[in-house]
Amino acid sequence: MNKWAKYFWYLFLIDSITPLFTLLSYFIPGIREYSKIPVILLFMFFVFFHLFNKLILTRITKLLFISFIIAFTLSLVWNNKSMDIKIISQIYGILMPIFSVSFGIHYAKNNGIKIYPFINNIFKVYILVNIVLLLTYFYFHYVVNSITYFGFQVNWQIISAYLISQKKILLFFLGIIFVILSGKRATLITSLIPFLSYYKYIMKLDFKKKFILSVMILLITYNITNYLIDEGFFRRYEALLNFDITDSRVTFLATSGRWQEIESVFMHMNNRPISWLIGNGFGDKYLSVINVSGFEYQQELKHYVHFTPASYIFVHGIPITILIFALILRLIVLGWKKCHLNFFYLCFLVSIIGSFFGANLAVDPKIWFFYGVTFYIVNKK
Repeated sequence: MNKWAKYFWYLFLIDSITPLFTLLSYFIPGIREYSKIPVILLFMFFVFFHLFNKLILTRITKLLFISFIIAFTLSLVWNNKSMDIKIISQIYGILMPIFSVSFGIHYAKNNGIKIYPFINNIFKVYILVNIVLLLTYFYFHYVVNSITYFGFQVNWQIISAYLISQKKILLFFLGIIFVILSGKRATLITSLIPFLSYYKYIMKLDFKKKFILSVMILLITYNITNYLIDEGFFRRYEALLNFDITDSRVTFLATSGRWQEIESVFMHMNNRPISWLIGNGFGDKYLSVINVSGFEYQQELKHYVHFTPASYIFVHGIPITILIFALILRLIVLGWKKCHLNFFYLCFLVSIIGSFFGANLAVDPKIWFFYGVTFYIVNKK
């Protein structure tokens, strides 16, 4: 591995402490803002790398560059009076993928796609850090009850991708128990996705191995699920099963308010119908309204949407959003056919699915790094 690759993995490891800021925020107000430091450092590293290396553009990054020009032009025409410091995050959300994808391609070209011993050592620490953070949350939530909120976000979906790529199925299921206890629905869903790749691998084995593994997995799943149901750990997931688009209270509980964000941003776009076609550009804001029975009335001006497709539509319009996600879907399908158990592909897959629960595509450079590596794998002859 070259020095740039090792620098990346060190920064990747630093990112594992991000949930610590969330944990500390229960006791130190305002500290959560510092959780953005690791992703900013990673983005700056990608930019610095390209001072010495060629910027490689793909169809999706060319499309993002075009959308940047359009959005910037619209910001000067429509939003010159409403722009503030938050425009930086929107500009970052477009420029960041361009550098991240390029670095991912360079990484794959120069270092290959193997999991080297160095990366295994990084993941030993990465997993340990996440377990310590989860156990700390469990103590404050379940034991002393000083943290009453049921839900603590860690990047376990990346760990699940790593464990499945290494065929460590027992550790994978043990990790799923930790995720269920953490109460984060999005993390649970994305952490389970890599198992689909493992199941595809099982189906290719001879009948005896296939039968033994299938029975073992079913028994483990059955016993874990029954225990967690008896202990009431699935209570936070009930709202998802009772989802009703006509009931604002149910949609609020099931999506943690994300449905209301989508409704608000679409109402905003109806005020300027052409924005459905070309977007609103950088600097625009919409009034997010939460008016749900049993909850305090809230309204807030926002410049982003947690549901990534809606966030892209808000800034860039429907056509560009469709093209972006069409290219992403194409890479997912091609990767599934060619490298479904590859670590980098699995990380890309879970990260994209996770972006439907939060605005990750516009924030996290790792997602686009994994896109770049997967793009190289799929297109390598």
